[in-house]
Amino acid sequence: PMLLPQQSLVAVPRLAFNLAQSPPDWRALLPVRMMLQSMDAAFFARQNLEHLPSAAGWVRSFWPDITSFEARGLGFALLDGPTVASWALSVYAGEAALASGGETAVSHRGQGLATVAAAACLEACAAQNLVPHWQCDESNTPSVRLAARLGFAVQRRYTDYRFLFPAE
Repeated sequence: PMLLPQQSLVAVPRLAFNLAQSPPDWRALLPVRMMLQSMDAAFFARQNLEHLPSAAGWVRSFWPDITSFEARGLGFALLDGPTVASWALSVYAGEAALASGGETAVSHRGQGLATVAAAACLEACAAQNLVPHWQCDESNTPSVRLAARLGFAVQRRYTDYRFLFPAE
């Protein structure tokens, strides 16, 4: 018998990257009007930040809870006044490795903010002797370009298999 007979299985080409050169200095790229904020419990406790639920949703989709993320992961957000403009965070952490992910608010895209947030994460990885990893769908052009700007090079191509579930 089939496990999920009503579902379609789709092959998705993916890329895995290794950090091949030093990332840019995020301080030199940080816009004057913005502030870099560590994504810790105090950050998530702030209720007045636009896009905070989206950033918290990213954490909760990869970690059991904010406390687990704070204990084993790391992340940084760029604040433009009361708006979480961009964030980069660890989506998993191993013994000595960490994989990153992130997002930039639609209203703030095209300004290089993802580079700033992700470069801050990479600096924190280096300070903790963690090996950063980057993976994305081959079709995710913004992520592929960001990886290159950060100093990552493609290590390997692989295929990820996903079930497509109908919208409810």
